Amino acid sequence: MGHSRKNNEGDDQFWELMQHACDTMNRIDRHIDEHNAAGLKRRQFTNLLIKGITIFLAILAVINLYLLVNLDQSMREIVHSMDTMTEEFASVSGHMVKVTEHTSNIGQHMDQMPSITQSMSGINVEMGAMDRSVGTIGRDMATVNADLGSIDYSMAEMDQRMYQINHDVSAIRLDMNRISKPARWMNNFLP
Repeated sequence: MGHSRKNNEGDDQFWELMQHACDTMNRIDRHIDEHNAAGLKRRQFTNLLIKGITIFLAILAVINLYLLVNLDQSMREIVHSMDTMTEEFASVSGHMVKVTEHTSNIGQHMDQMPSITQSMSGINVEMGAMDRSVGTIGRDMATVNADLGSIDYSMAEMDQRMYQINHDVSAIRLDMNRISKPARWMNNFLP
């Protein structure tokens, strides 16, 4: 009997130990599952973050490529404009050399023909005399215009007086007609 009781006690202890081990294993499993779920969430967040950063970097790369293409095109246009300007400056420089040559030739011709200066001074004197004559003509025209205005005023005044005389003559005729009316009436009765 004593032996079966020891067996029972040993079995109970064994079952308790097994129960305790099973509970510990369950706790460890739950703990591992929690860590796995948290790790999975962190991994998903990390993957999402990596995808977002990758998309952002791809967008930045596309924008940089677009800007680099525009910059390259702008730089090519600037280089082309600089080449064109260099060619135009060279052309202008050639023209300036020709102008300088023509100017020196004109200077030589002017040195060889001093009589042009004298002729020009004579022409300037004659132009001054013409300006004075034109000024005199302008003053004379102003005087003539004033005289014509005075004549026009006098003609208007004469026209007014002639109108008044015509009016007065008409009144005199009317008066004469009234005065002679009784005499004409008497003529009807006289033999």
